[in-house]
This record gives sequence, structure tokens and C-alpha cells, in this order.
Amino acid sequence: MKVYFNASLLGKKDFGKNYDAVVKAIEEAGNDVLVPAKLKDEESKFMQAKAKDAGNYYEEMEGLIKKAEVAVFEVSYPSTSIGYEVAMAFNLSKPVIALHVKNAPKNPILSSLQDERLQVIDYTLPRLHKLVADALNYATEQMDTRFNFFISPDIGNYLDWVSKNRKLPRAVFLRQLIERDMVKQEYDG
Repeated sequence: MKVYFNASLLGKKDFGKNYDAVVKAIEEAGNDVLVPAKLKDEESKFMQAKAKDAGNYYEEMEGLIKKAEVAVFEVSYPSTSIGYEVAMAFNLSKPVIALHVKNAPKNPILSSLQDERLQVIDYTLPRLHKLVADALNYATEQMDTRFNFFISPDIGNYLDWVSKNRKLPRAVFLRQLIERDMVKQEYDG
């Protein structure tokens, strides 16, 4: 499986050994790790990059997330860029694993999100390999099969209403309807 990994470049000086350990844990679980080139750079080199380089980085990062089946982020160091990448992975329906050093301040936004595709996991280095392997196994189970179909404007408006009023994504609502019907019909797959 292809797994995208990224973390804050500014946090590299404090958490660099953790980043390396996460990559190693993903590889040891039998996966290919896709890492943007900028994470391998020094902070000063990236900060001096020209606007053109930033555009190239964005294209590389977006392409890697699209190629990946799962996205893993080390989020112990706060980063709006990593937050953006998490949102991009969600928008592309990728399962996301956000790894966070135990006892470090937590990201309140990630901690408050309720989505079956998101795992926010506190870790210590001694337990990292097992946690990553377990999280990747769970993420594999959460990978969606894309299914597109046409709906009437009335159904679209209703789904928008459900999303707004129940704070529930349209796809989650539809999935819940189908799952309820599966139970009702005693479908056992």
C-alpha cells in the first residue's frame, strides 16, 4: 500500500527522530512511503525558496496525496500547512492517521473531529511500531469504494439540508441509510 507521510518542517529540530521512526514503522508494516522532498530539506533552505519552488512543492504534495491510499501525519508540532494537507487528504476521501507525541499539547481541531476515517493517536517511541501497524490496518478497513450516481435537485437540496442541520456529511448520511436497510433486510454480506 502507498502511504503518504508528512510533518512540520519547523518541528523537525524537535521531532526529527520521531519523523524517522514513523517512516520506518510504516515501511516495516510492508508499505511504500511517499514523502515530499521538502521534509528532507533543512528548514533554512525551504524558507529561502522562491515562490516558484513553493508552487512546485504544492504540486508534488498534492500528487503524492492523490497517489496514496492512506495519509499519515506527525502533528506534535503545530503547522497550518500540515492542517491544510490533512484537509486535502479528507477531501480526497483518504483515511488519515494523525500521530501525536504523548503529553505534548494537542491540536484541538483534530481532537474534536469525529470521522471514521480519522485516527488521532498519542504515542511514545517504544510503542510506535505497534500503534502504526494497528492504525494502518484499521485505515485499510476504512478505505472507501467510490460510487457515483445522479440525483434530482430535490434530493440534492435535502442532502444539503441534512448536512447543514445535522452536521453530517452527505456521504455519511447515505451510508447510514444503506447500513440501516442492510440490518433491516438481515443482509449478512
